[in-house]
Amino acid sequence: MFTGTFHHVKDGKNRLRIPAKFSKELGSTYMIGLSAMDKEVLSIYTIEEFSKLTNLQFSPFSQKSEIAVTRYFGSFFEVSEDGQGRLQITDAIKQMVDLGKDIVSVGAQTHVNLMSEKTYERLYCQMSFEEALAVLDEEYNKNKNNNQ
Repeated sequence: MFTGTFHHVKDGKNRLRIPAKFSKELGSTYMIGLSAMDKEVLSIYTIEEFSKLTNLQFSPFSQKSEIAVTRYFGSFFEVSEDGQGRLQITDAIKQMVDLGKDIVSVGAQTHVNLMSEKTYERLYCQMSFEEALAVLDEEYNKNKNNNQ
């Protein structure tokens, strides 16, 4: 499970050290792509957790589903850390999201969200802690009722 918030800086060669707490869980090879949270956020999944997402069932007969699957899963690709445990911010990553120099990585239970400091500040002003708890409580109760 990924938890915690870490602030770090990209080096001069566009490399980023994933926090040790996250790196240990992710391994040296993982999946990175656009987050459903915001267009300025990347999500990082372990290979195993990402494969669970790809097992979700979508209608192969729906053009809308096919476009959605292609749009979402097409943004993800496999990356590997270098020998020093750093993620190279490639041109492909830069084309998806402008992370800037100051970066925040946030544990999001099943994955890690990676964003610029500016995006982090913008997103966290959108919802108070109390509002976040209310959303989580609503989801918890909905899932609890569906499992009974």
